Amino acid sequence: MKKLLLSLTALVMLSACSDDDTASTNNNGPQLKKMYQISYYNGIVESTGVYEFVDGKPSKNLYYNESGALTFYDTFTYENGLLKTIKGYMPNNVLEHQSVITYDSQGRITRYTNEEISNEYSGAVSYVFNANNTITATSVSGTNTQTKTYYLNSDNLIYKEVSQNNTYELTYNGYNPVRSQSTYGSKTFEYLYTPTPPTNYNMWRNMLGSYKANAVLRDNSLQDNELSNVTKYIKKEVQENEVIEYEYTFNDAQLPVKIKRYRNAALEDETEYVYE
Repeated sequence: MKKLLLSLTALVMLSACSDDDTASTNNNGPQLKKMYQISYYNGIVESTGVYEFVDGKPSKNLYYNESGALTFYDTFTYENGLLKTIKGYMPNNVLEHQSVITYDSQGRITRYTNEEISNEYSGAVSYVFNANNTITATSVSGTNTQTKTYYLNSDNLIYKEVSQNNTYELTYNGYNPVRSQSTYGSKTFEYLYTPTPPTNYNMWRNMLGSYKANAVLRDNSLQDNELSNVTKYIKKEVQENEVIEYEYTFNDAQLPVKIKRYRNAALEDETEYVYE
């Protein structure tokens, strides 16, 4: 069983940052200590996640089923301040999967490997940084090899991903996507313009460093990480037949202490944040 590194929704809420890379990676101000997320299906609790942090970085994720039983947990290790390994364990502490991230001297992800023990699966993605402001991704799993091309804009944000079957492209206003367009459809984004997020808080950069494309490269997916560099709190995502809306509760430091996410007006998950 492979789990997500963290709830995408929860991380998106904490990805807002300054346009200044140096400001976004310092440790001034409140640090996240724990995060609790409840996911719902048709109004019934489906699962719960408890996420623990040290120095603002994820250290351990625990996942529970609808009955409150632990089903899986992840641990994280860092090297020179950058996320290096993720190990996933079953409740009996048996290693189920492990991932390793390799960086170059500029802090860019050059390789990501993943191994799932019980499924006897292993895969890897390698990246080549080209002179024309593109990145070539080559993923290998068994005898299967696939390639993608990522395109960077003048802010070093990935704005387009081209694969064999799909093109996914973002239109930005600063660091904030306002529209996505793919082979299969489009989506628009709306943001809260007050409160303004603190300048030192970006979860992706706390984990993966200041290179803005790293969140995309870790997952080898622009669509899954399209909000990883936003400088505003996301308010709404609208696409055909689907509207996702976010409801916030903030503390005095203008950090979220509770966020509810609704899909087509039905509560999908709610997350509580504890700081120190």
